[in-house]
Amino acid sequence: MKSYDTEWATTMMRQYLAPGGYCVSLQNCINEERIAGVVGWGKTVGAIAALLSAELYAPGKIRRTGAKNPPGTRSTGSARCTAASPRGSRNWAR
Repeated sequence: MKSYDTEWATTMMRQYLAPGGYCVSLQNCINEERIAGVVGWGKTVGAIAALLSAELYAPGKIRRTGAKNPPGTRSTGSARCTAASPRGSRNWAR
């Protein structure tokens, strides 16, 4: 979604957020303040989609491509994630 849609979309999703759940944004760490304004800093996590290695090869059919896991990443099945420690992050300090 676009940044200007973040607040209303987060408001709509808030009712489905589990008590121990988090709202994870893949908007390159630029909208966490907007999200936290709706669900709170303790439930807000930002991320950057650093490597997208999938292709849509037929309607409703997605497959991984031949990209290898870059250093500092781990495979999570159908997606690759780069994990950063929340310690020291401004999101976790509030």
